[in-house]
Amino acid sequence: INNGHGTTLLEYWTIATWNVRGVNQKMTDIIEEINKRQIQILVVTETKKKGRGSLEIDDYIFLYSGKEKENRAAAGVGILIHESLKSRILSYSWINERIISVKIRTGRNHCNIIGVYAQGEGERKNSEIFYKRLQECMNKTGKKEYSLVVGALNARVGRLTIQKIVRPNAENTLNVNRRLRDF
Repeated sequence: INNGHGTTLLEYWTIATWNVRGVNQKMTDIIEEINKRQIQILVVTETKKKGRGSLEIDDYIFLYSGKEKENRAAAGVGILIHESLKSRILSYSWINERIISVKIRTGRNHCNIIGVYAQGEGERKNSEIFYKRLQECMNKTGKKEYSLVVGALNARVGRLTIQKIVRPNAENTLNVNRRLRDF
C-alpha cells in the first residue's frame, strides 16, 4: 500500500480455513480461536447453515451461503472477516451452498476471496458442476484484481508431482475432485 509519501508499505493478512462440521453451536469458540491466532479472514466450510446472509458477530462480519431453508442442513460455506477490513469490502456474492466470494480493496487493486467447499468422494456430476461454477467465478477476475481460492477442495490428486504444490511422496489415490490438478 502506498502511504502517499512515496513509500510503499507492505500489508499482511492472515487468511485461514476451517472445516467446522456445523457452525451454529460453535461460533463463540471459532471467534475465540481466530482472535487468539490473529486471523483476519477465515473461510468456514461445512457450516450446515441454511439460507444466505450476513451477521455481525463480535469483531467480525460473517457472510454465509447454505442450503435452501426447506432442505436438510448440509454443506455450507462462509467467510468471517475482521472489522478492520469491513470498510474495504466492495462486494460479495453467494454462488451456491459450496461457493461464496467477497471482493476486498487492497490499495490500488482488489482481492477476490473465493470460499469453497467441494463435494466428497462419489459425487462426480456435482463435482463437475462445482468446478464449472468455480471457473465462472475465476473468469470474473478483472485486470487489476487477483483471486485466492480458499477452503476444502476435498481433492486427492495422486502422485502426479506439481512443483511447489504436490511432492512425489503423495498418496496414489485419485478421487472425483482430482480435476483440481487441471484447474
